[in-house]
Amino acid sequence: MAAVILLFAVESLLGMETLTLSPVLGLVTGMVFFVKAGVLAGFFYISAVALMACGVAMAWMQRIGCPYGLTLFGIVAGLAFLLPGYKYYRQSQQTARAAA
Repeated sequence: MAAVILLFAVESLLGMETLTLSPVLGLVTGMVFFVKAGVLAGFFYISAVALMACGVAMAWMQRIGCPYGLTLFGIVAGLAFLLPGYKYYRQSQQTARAAA
């Protein structure tokens, strides 16, 4: 997360408008999910690839003047956290039912 905070510092030092480098957020978050996949479960590779693709899509959207790149990032990142959480929640519920 330090990379995300330092990204804003870099934008400021380069005299760029705030969130000009926002597509990098998708790439940084994608790398976090690659590490999660290696440590926790391979399911996170899907999220990592989706977030990396989101970073590329955000850059393309920014280039054509579409202002909804951060909205796309929010949706993809939200799903990247929600879907594995729901999967593990259901798994814990099944384990609890089996133990009862």
